[in-house]
Amino acid sequence: MREQFPGSYAIDLLDESKFQALTANPGSLADELRELPRQKVVVLDEVQRVPALEGLIFMTMQAHNGNKRFFDEISYWSPAQARQTEVDFLLRQGKEYVAIEVKSQSRYAPNLLSGLRAIAELPQLKRRLLVYLGQQRLKTEDGIEVWPLETFLEAVAANRLWPD
Repeated sequence: MREQFPGSYAIDLLDESKFQALTANPGSLADELRELPRQKVVVLDEVQRVPALEGLIFMTMQAHNGNKRFFDEISYWSPAQARQTEVDFLLRQGKEYVAIEVKSQSRYAPNLLSGLRAIAELPQLKRRLLVYLGQQRLKTEDGIEVWPLETFLEAVAANRLWPD
């Protein structure tokens, strides 16, 4: 992958010390990405370890929740009738929800939104977020917010996952 993006910033998840460091301190990834130039391409090498990305995000939210209590419950969501449709994290605060889908892709594509579109009718759903490894932040016509990983990690640290 690095050969296709010369000059990119590479994070090699097969480097066991790097992988363990990120697992032990997920917030360090946000710090690392924050130091890069804004338009720098980031290559997350060895995507077969990306399920660990969901784990890093989960651990980051849990760690910050312990200090700030920005959610009451965290769960996974999938409708019974759809085998391939799911949302990685459904946060509940009181009677309100935030849905978060995590993708390892560095380029946004509408097909990444199927789970977030399927959960749209959940009562009291306040925000739907797609977190990905790209750089572009945007909002779809149906209100789904697409955030780079760095933006998401900053929002967690600042307790800004819930819309105002």
